[in-house]
Amino acid sequence: MDNFKTVAAFFAGLAVGAAIGAFTAPEKGSELRKRMTERLKKTGNDLVNNVKGGFDDITSTITSKMKDVSDETTF
Repeated sequence: MDNFKTVAAFFAGLAVGAAIGAFTAPEKGSELRKRMTERLKKTGNDLVNNVKGGFDDITSTITSKMKDVSDETTF
């Protein structure tokens, strides 16, 4: 759970930093929207990959624990 909080805080900070940087940069509105869309897509993809990795870790841990219990209960 601690890893989740760390990842969530990281992405929240990333989003705030990106928004501040985007709105203070001198460029045309269309260019700003294009750049923000690209960044949001990348951030979303990174988030999805991190969540998938977390689920893979949890699945691996549960599978390992189930195998350990199964091995202990086999006569």
